[in-house]
Amino acid sequence: MLGPKHKYVEIKSYILDNINSGKYLAGEKIESESTLQGLFSVSRMTVRQAINELQNENILVSIKGKGTFVKSDDQEITGGFLLSFSEISKLEGKVVSNRTLEFSQIISSEYLNIIFGFSSSVPLWYFKRLRLNNDLPVALEESYIPIEVAPNLNITHLEHSLFDYLENETGIILASANQKTMAVLADEFVAKTLEIPVNTPLIKIIQRSFDYQNRCIEISNTYYHPTNAPDERTVLRKKIDFKKETLQYKIGIMCENGTISAIIAHKINDIHTFNGIIVSATTLRITEASDVVAKFNIVLIDPRDRFMKEKLISLHPDTFIQEINSQDFAKMDADNILRTAISSYSNFIKNK
Repeated sequence: MLGPKHKYVEIKSYILDNINSGKYLAGEKIESESTLQGLFSVSRMTVRQAINELQNENILVSIKGKGTFVKSDDQEITGGFLLSFSEISKLEGKVVSNRTLEFSQIISSEYLNIIFGFSSSVPLWYFKRLRLNNDLPVALEESYIPIEVAPNLNITHLEHSLFDYLENETGIILASANQKTMAVLADEFVAKTLEIPVNTPLIKIIQRSFDYQNRCIEISNTYYHPTNAPDERTVLRKKIDFKKETLQYKIGIMCENGTISAIIAHKINDIHTFNGIIVSATTLRITEASDVVAKFNIVLIDPRDRFMKEKLISLHPDTFIQEINSQDFAKMDADNILRTAISSYSNFIKNK
């Protein structure tokens, strides 16, 4: 059994095991120091010793204000936004087109169950697309999507942006992605599709995409043409607003007994920035809520005071008002409360 002075070795092993098993991909954020501290019942100094050693071994990298990430030799970790292939190409002034090479239904394998986080096999959409800019082959994309996420997906949808389809037609809002970048040699099929010689060196990116409920909703393997592909590869997403680089959301948490709600508001403010969105949360008392609701983008109601919801909606139809999930409220799960609120708010705006 490890003594207190050597507990950091156990933490190092835990992190390394997660990297080797694929739980953490290159460029992915690991648990916070406070989470590791609670998980192993140790001091923050012990956690930092483990992280510092892994940083010295070139395995982890810390970014001030963002957290600690698995080091990637092939890809810089940035705080930018996840842009779809179509969005990047349009920003570069190129004409985008897609050619579907294969589209079918399959049952998830044991490997895909692990990657998606499924407890048992489920039906998936499987497809291959050739992505083109100005009629030049840019990327060969192989994707897997649970059918329950997009039950009506068809080849016509694949001719356009998949991100746009998911967001506009299914209500699935993409929040983030984990990407693993590697150098590979083009096999015969990839070479023929991208119109390059066999064994040409190129970049392959394995991506897992997540929604605001942190569900993995897509896995893709993309092979990029060595010269035709766009350069930008980033890891976070928000809806592009060309007039404004960041959105500022003011969230009011409405309650009568404000102890728990004040803690949740404090935790939300500690998150500070959420996928490029600046968030500020304030606790409101019911007696004053009707007068100040209109000052907020989002008003979240303490589930104990849910009787106020319909009244406030009738008074402020243009403000997004939602009752907090009681389980998230009891757990004071500020991260999930925020994810759910912003996802629902996005749908509210679309349907106005």
